[in-house]
Amino acid sequence: MRRCDVINKIVSRTGITTADVKEVVVAFVAVVKNEVAKGNRIDIREFGSFQPKRHAAKKCRDIGRGTPMVIPERLMPAFKPSKKFFKVDQK
Repeated sequence: MRRCDVINKIVSRTGITTADVKEVVVAFVAVVKNEVAKGNRIDIREFGSFQPKRHAAKKCRDIGRGTPMVIPERLMPAFKPSKKFFKVDQK
């Protein structure tokens, strides 16, 4: 499902204009991206949480050159669903 499909489903369920729903969805995604990139966690009750996960530095080998290299430690975004996430709403 793409973003436009999500927008269309919200429009059909709520009757709000497509432009308004698109603006809200785009703003929501931007807020989640910015906050998780800063290292903050976002909890949405009965949905789940978006949080940064720390991945440790790793040693690997550059296949093309055959030289060892290190991938530095980094934060990666993760989503953890709530217990009620998979209970389907039949509306």
